[in-house]
Amino acid sequence: MAVTGLGDIEVPVDTVGHGDRRGGGEMPPAELGAMLDVRLTSAYALSRIVARGTPGRIIKVSSALGQFGRTRDVAHVTAEAGLDCGATTF
Repeated sequence: MAVTGLGDIEVPVDTVGHGDRRGGGEMPPAELGAMLDVRLTSAYALSRIVARGTPGRIIKVSSALGQFGRTRDVAHVTAEAGLDCGATTF
């Protein structure tokens, strides 16, 4: 992973994303899981690599859709809500 060769990082900003505009009735659970993996698991993995046991906070960029929702974007909205609720502190 490219992050490991950067040395000390003082203010990491995570804004990884992946789009899929299907609604809940159109997206199979496995595809929702893959989308959440891209957005949530990668954010967690990056936080672990950057933190390296050093106390601090990591900025995660999400969207207002995590709070308000949208009919045709179930995976994105779910992932954004997960980021909003899961602020990482190491």
